[in-house]
Amino acid sequence: MYTAIRFRWNISYLLRHSSELKQFRKAGFSFAKSEGEKDFVEKWKLIYFSPNVKYYRFYASFIGNNVNILPDDLFHMIIEPQLNNQNALSLYSDKNLYDMLVDEKAFPKSLLRNIDGDFLDENYHFVRMSNEKFRSSILENPDIINMGHLIVKPSIDSCGGVGVRLFKRTDKKQWISNDGILLSYETLLNLYSRNFIIQECIEPSNFVRQFNPESYNTFRVITYRSVVDDKPKLLGFYLRIGAKGCFKDNVHSGGFVCPVTPKGILSNYAMDGQRKFHTVVNGINLKQDTFVIPNYQGIINLAFEIAQKMALQRLLSFDIILNRENVPRIIEINIKNQTITTIQTTIGPFFGEYTDEVIEYCRSNVNKICYESVFRKIY
Repeated sequence: MYTAIRFRWNISYLLRHSSELKQFRKAGFSFAKSEGEKDFVEKWKLIYFSPNVKYYRFYASFIGNNVNILPDDLFHMIIEPQLNNQNALSLYSDKNLYDMLVDEKAFPKSLLRNIDGDFLDENYHFVRMSNEKFRSSILENPDIINMGHLIVKPSIDSCGGVGVRLFKRTDKKQWISNDGILLSYETLLNLYSRNFIIQECIEPSNFVRQFNPESYNTFRVITYRSVVDDKPKLLGFYLRIGAKGCFKDNVHSGGFVCPVTPKGILSNYAMDGQRKFHTVVNGINLKQDTFVIPNYQGIINLAFEIAQKMALQRLLSFDIILNRENVPRIIEINIKNQTITTIQTTIGPFFGEYTDEVIEYCRSNVNKICYESVFRKIY
């Protein structure tokens, strides 16, 4: 049996954004009429028949009235599908294919892959997997045991850290996850069935560990490859900090985001999932000290290097971690359903100075959007 065609025009996703606006209204955010709404509507009407002024009012309460404020619905229905080739989503979104598409050294080491039910090793050689094979190649592999930690996660259709698990080697010679699950071949298949990956767990640098030693604490770097000169531009850069006791660092798990300035310094505030500001995060006073990002330019250079190689996608959101030597490694590359909220509640309009060129590009190509359609089998 098959589900109905799933269009890239994701109505449920837009409804979630609408629901979030209602929640923010209940939390006390004002959606009163703001100055500049008429100009905002006129600008975005060039590519969307009915720009939603509620988004303008919401974001304006953070960054001030600005005609370049980007509405979420317009972004997801028009701009993202225009900038990122929808026919290539399944290819570029599969974490199991990262090493094949770009430089494998940019990512954590892959130990075992499952691609549509087939097991492959780190070099993409097929493996006939069994309980005994899994035990010898993973659970009792001396090199992996020395790592002490493993990451297991879905390779497709994942967001917000869903399904990501950290497994630690215990004194009892077992691998136990952050949510208390014992790693075994049967458990792996029960949890993920297919399309997952086992990777080394990179030990974060002391710089990011200071904000929460229990969390991964990754940098989100958002790049846009210009439709004018095809060069990568930096749209956003911020540190994601997990809540105390939480392995995941996203705001939906109680974490925080802290913008990074163009000089590579953490801002003196952070924001939580309710878009409330904090100057103290997990006991660290952001206003009291100056936090300079180690290897700041190296992080940007890595993102730009990969952005130039992913020719079919112009808008990318990287999750990047610094290892113990402050060398950046890419944890994930987001190319669909990307978020614009954090930038527009902390930094400014999402596309900033590149807004007009994006509008003109989408206006010229608005009839060429190719929405993804997928038949998915239900087992």
